[in-house]
Amino acid sequence: MDWVMKKGPSVPSASPSMATTPTTGASRNGCDEGSCLLGNDGKCVENATSLLSALKKQLELWHESFEKGFVVPSVSSGLAGNRSSSRLKITSPDHKTEGESDTATSKTESKTKKLQVRGVHTGIARKLSKTATDSSAVQHADQFDWSTADQAIARSLSLIMRLEKDRKETVGLLEEEKSKVKDMRAKLDAKAAERLKILANIVQKEHEQCLQDMLEMKWHAGFEGRHLKQIQDDVKLIIDKNVKLKQSVDLLNKQSSLLQEKIQEQAANMAVIVHKQTETNQELGNRQEDYAKMKRKLHQAKENAEAEIKQMERVIKELQRKVDVVQKDLKESIATKESIIEGIEQAKTAKMAYKQEKEIKDSELHELETKHKKITHEVKVLSEHVQDLDREIDILNVNLIGLGVEQKEHEMTLSKKDGVLQAQVQSRTKEMRECRESNENMHHEIEEMKEQTTLSYKKNADAQKTIKTAEKELRKVDKQLTVIHEQTEAARIKHRELVLELREKEDLYDHEEYNLKSIIQSLKEELHKETKSRRIFQSKVAANTEDLEKMKAEHRRQFEKVTLESAEADAKRSEGTEVVEELMQKLKQIKEVEDDLTAKLKALNEEIETLEKEMGDRINILTPQNTELEVTAKEKKSRLKDVKEKIAYFNEKLRDTHTSQMTVDRMRGEIEKGIETFSLQKAELEERLAEEEEIEKSWQLEFEEISNFSQTSDEKYETYTQEREELFSYLDSETSSALLTNRELASAYEEWRDKHAKTKRGALRSMERKLVLETAMKDKVQLHALQSKLNQTLQAHYQHRGNTGRQAIKSVKMTRSNTISIISGIDAELDQLLKEMKSFLDRFDEEQIALIQKGQEPESAQDSDGIFSKMTKSTKNKDKSVSFAIPLECS
Repeated sequence: MDWVMKKGPSVPSASPSMATTPTTGASRNGCDEGSCLLGNDGKCVENATSLLSALKKQLELWHESFEKGFVVPSVSSGLAGNRSSSRLKITSPDHKTEGESDTATSKTESKTKKLQVRGVHTGIARKLSKTATDSSAVQHADQFDWSTADQAIARSLSLIMRLEKDRKETVGLLEEEKSKVKDMRAKLDAKAAERLKILANIVQKEHEQCLQDMLEMKWHAGFEGRHLKQIQDDVKLIIDKNVKLKQSVDLLNKQSSLLQEKIQEQAANMAVIVHKQTETNQELGNRQEDYAKMKRKLHQAKENAEAEIKQMERVIKELQRKVDVVQKDLKESIATKESIIEGIEQAKTAKMAYKQEKEIKDSELHELETKHKKITHEVKVLSEHVQDLDREIDILNVNLIGLGVEQKEHEMTLSKKDGVLQAQVQSRTKEMRECRESNENMHHEIEEMKEQTTLSYKKNADAQKTIKTAEKELRKVDKQLTVIHEQTEAARIKHRELVLELREKEDLYDHEEYNLKSIIQSLKEELHKETKSRRIFQSKVAANTEDLEKMKAEHRRQFEKVTLESAEADAKRSEGTEVVEELMQKLKQIKEVEDDLTAKLKALNEEIETLEKEMGDRINILTPQNTELEVTAKEKKSRLKDVKEKIAYFNEKLRDTHTSQMTVDRMRGEIEKGIETFSLQKAELEERLAEEEEIEKSWQLEFEEISNFSQTSDEKYETYTQEREELFSYLDSETSSALLTNRELASAYEEWRDKHAKTKRGALRSMERKLVLETAMKDKVQLHALQSKLNQTLQAHYQHRGNTGRQAIKSVKMTRSNTISIISGIDAELDQLLKEMKSFLDRFDEEQIALIQKGQEPESAQDSDGIFSKMTKSTKNKDKSVSFAIPLECS
């Protein structure tokens, strides 16, 4: 049974019988289900085939015996199966039965055959029912063992199902391989068509290029023929022109002695000019060094002037600070003066108040006198109340003791006020001493300023000396520049003479070159290349001239910078001189003002000392008197108040009591005593008031003197301010005049600078003209040399060109013949390749089909590629000159 497995062996001739196979050993000795599922189906297939073959034989024998009515011998080892037995048949799609068990070894070539199992239980049952009467057949059927038959059939069915699945998978794989083969054929056909198209395009392009090369070679051959004719014509013309040139050269050789003499004279003149130019350059270098030295000196002078200016500014700032301090002291002295005036006014107001109090007291005394008269009338009534008044007097004495204590306290406060006033006087004296010390410091500073001014005068004199030396050097430079200018003018005259001579020579050369113009016109085209070299030379000359111009511009810029710096230095120097002059003038003014102030300060100090002495004496005299007067005035005020109170009290008592006359008498005596003492005190007070009035008059006189002194000091200050303003106006006028002088100097310096620049420009122009002449002479010499070289180079060029053209024509012809032969070989090889490819593809398809029919696996794409590469190698070995290999790509 070859349909069970492709690799399954055929059934052996001596297969085991049904009796020899036990029921239990079939499943154990055979393969397990797991091994069958894994694909290890060698023993399983053998057992199945043996069992099926044995079963088939037994069934056929049994069927035949059953149909004929014969009894089949009993089987010792029964077959597997149910009572409803199955009949196995291998049928084709046309329901044709195959052979017996011997056909198991034959191989089926058709791929569409199917395995079908048809049950025959119904037929057997019918036949059994028909032959039911035959008891022997029934007994034989009952005796048949179906257990082993069932197992064999189940296993065979599982194997058949698995083989059916494998068959379907193999059919699918075969169809996939067929589709792959079709795709590969389509790809190969497409690649071959593409390669054929590419080869056709390549061959067409090469053919076109060969045609173009042929046409170009034909054109070059014709062009060379025409060019040879032109060269021959040009050679004839050149020979004629050379004859004429030889004639002209002979003439020039005859006149060469004169030309050489003239050239020698020009060379001598040029040597003289060069020598003078070197001298001028040396002088210019010396002048530049002098100018650099002057610049350094100016820079040093500028730095010194700036340093002096800074020192003067510092000194001025210090003086301004000191002036501010003096002004502050003046303000403080004015404030002290105002405070003194206020104190005097306060004293006046106190005096007026004291006068008013005195008038009030006088009026009170008049009232008291009137009351005393009334009291004398009422004394008689008050005599009864004398005792009561005595008691009250005792009380008043006690009160007087308390008033004495208060008076002492008041005296202590006054003494404290006196101490404060003395401290203020001492502070004022200290301030006056400080003012004196500040004045002395001012004197010292003024002396230092004088010394600094003398030093600045000396420095200014040194700077003026340096300026004078610089002016002398500038004058020397001007003289040297005039000499250089004269030399340049002489050189210009010589240059003009040389130019005239050169022009005459140029006229002669033009007359001589008139005959050579025809030759030059014919050679213009050939000299075009030489003109390029000349242009290059001219560009180099232009570049050198540009470098010279840049150097000139840099020198000019440096000169302008130097001039600007010198102008700035002059301006700063002029400003420094102006500032120094202003400071000197200010110092003079300050000295004068200081002298005036010192004199005034001395006078003020003397007056202040005298006033201090007088004020101290007067204060020493008046302070105890004022204290005593104040004490007495306060005591009197207190006593008057007490008296008024007592009088009021007495009036009240007198109204109440008119009985006590003794008391009234006593009171009368006491009152008379009190009136006497009061009159005495009044006289003393009047005397003191007169003294105070005299003191006030003296104070008024002193105040008037102080006010007059302040007025005079104010007038002096106003005169000082006016003088100061006049000095400032004078200084402004002098500064304006100094500025005018500096401007004049600057204009003169600018004129000198312009002259120097003009002379420098003239020298540079002469140098440029000289360079132009030298370049013209060199160009003429180079032209003659180039004309002689041109003839030689042209002849060699034309010879080389003809040789190269001939060689190129030969090489083109050879390449054409080679390309034609190569193209013919390529066409033949392409035809052979296409034929071989077709035959190869046909062979490959047939081999694949045969392999598929045989049941073998088809060759992989790599094997096909190897075969195709072998085929291409065989074609390559035929002709190694050209090789074409079409690669195959397989997915």
